[in-house]
Amino acid sequence: MKELMIAERLSSIKQNFDGILLTSSGTEWDFMTQSPGQSGVFSSLISKLQDIGASGYELMLTLGIIGLVFSIIFTAVSLLLTSNAQKKEEKKNIEEDEELRCYPKEQILHYLQKYKFLKENEFIGEKVKTEFGEITETMVRREVENLTVLTFEVTERCNLRCRYCAFGDLYYGYDERKGENLDFPKAKQILDFLFGIWEKKPHLSVARTLTVGFYGGEPLMNMDLIKQIVSYIDEHKPEGMKFAYNMTTNAMLLRVYQDFLVEHKFHLLVSLDGTKADDCHRVTVNGKSSFAQVFEQIKNLQFCYPEYFKKYVSFNSVIHSKSNIERIVDFFRVEFDKQTSLSELNNSSIAQEGKYAEMRKSVFQSIALSPRRKEIDQQLMYNAPDISTVTYFLHHLSNEVFRDYRSMFYGKRNFKLLPTGTCIPFSRKMYVTVHGKILVCERIDHDFAVGHVTDEGVELNFAHVAENHRKYCSKLLSQCKQCYMQESCSQCMYYTNVLADKVVCRNFKNREMFAGYLAMNVDYLEHNRWAYSKVMKEIFIF
Repeated sequence: MKELMIAERLSSIKQNFDGILLTSSGTEWDFMTQSPGQSGVFSSLISKLQDIGASGYELMLTLGIIGLVFSIIFTAVSLLLTSNAQKKEEKKNIEEDEELRCYPKEQILHYLQKYKFLKENEFIGEKVKTEFGEITETMVRREVENLTVLTFEVTERCNLRCRYCAFGDLYYGYDERKGENLDFPKAKQILDFLFGIWEKKPHLSVARTLTVGFYGGEPLMNMDLIKQIVSYIDEHKPEGMKFAYNMTTNAMLLRVYQDFLVEHKFHLLVSLDGTKADDCHRVTVNGKSSFAQVFEQIKNLQFCYPEYFKKYVSFNSVIHSKSNIERIVDFFRVEFDKQTSLSELNNSSIAQEGKYAEMRKSVFQSIALSPRRKEIDQQLMYNAPDISTVTYFLHHLSNEVFRDYRSMFYGKRNFKLLPTGTCIPFSRKMYVTVHGKILVCERIDHDFAVGHVTDEGVELNFAHVAENHRKYCSKLLSQCKQCYMQESCSQCMYYTNVLADKVVCRNFKNREMFAGYLAMNVDYLEHNRWAYSKVMKEIFIF
């Protein structure tokens, strides 16, 4: 019924929509698609209308009905629609405000016109009060029953000594590295445990595929175990199930094992920071550059198995103070006809603040300061911070994208919101360490282990997992209730020092901060219209 009412109202205002963008000329809607020209005016204008949305916002949008301008502009201006904002709006000659004088008057009026038009046509509704739920034992059990990724830390050993390694002296919070390997009995125990569950409980999806990942250290240094696991799965996998394999590797031993990896269609994520200059922190145990050896191994794989390389090999590059973003992008395009994903130094559990600060460099800053910013954004797409931010913004705030069929058919409001953006345990993966600890992710401190695997069996109590999750969430719930990012939160609570007595969420946003976040995304999209089209066509799948 709601969707019909919206559709009728839209139809009464404008009979025909012109796809994603409203581009038809000669109508009252032209101004909705006009570019503002100068960057930053929208953000500044919002800052002048600070008495914004005390009750937040709700977008009354439906899939396929409203395009870019509505999904974005509605979101941004919805915060302006309160009685206090009305008073601010009536402020005499707001376009002549001292802080707005750096912008042309016509640009300020441009945004005020949008604001007025949308307000008059009642496209904004009051925010529905958020109801927070909590993780239950049943939810945890359901995620294990439908597990999609199982990752093994097969070894602590590594043939490199990367200076920014999460397991090095730059960080704390991980088990002491003693060069140990995961043994097959532990791997067999967790496989048998999961196989037993899956044989009794059918998967919810038609396609039942489990991806088995191998992590380290350098996983190729314990290849015998990897071969044992693959062989055991082939012989004992539950009926109707399929298995895929992936590995994160530094490629130092790639030539030795590439035939096996190709035969079993391993998806390889190769750690390589770019050219020799960009790869300077990835050194051998003797402190020498690893670049030449790694590069030769990768090129050999590309030469021997070109089709496999094209389909199954990807790269990740860590950005640091000595990185050059243009050089990195050009290197991967020229040498491998690929683009790399970009990551930063881990900002959690830092042991050496001075060394960390000296080495760290922001990916966003690296691209933003580049004279080739637009070109790099277009090439990297989701791996570019601007596009990633806009994608997240569209996904969570436009109401045009749905995570699953359930939310599309029944609406987001039928489900209670969980505090923080932390994944439900095992919704993304299960991670087993060399020592048999079970974690929900390889990127969090080992202090957060939720179970244990021994040679004799698996200790994993779903009720205790849920209880611990609720305990951690309770420390952040009061902040979540006041946060304007509560419905689009990306903050993992395990990165907030959640074990401390007082926890501060780094992603918290009040009204003013949230308005700035919205304005930033609006500003970027209005000056980079290509981004919306590419995101919707190449990243989102309807």
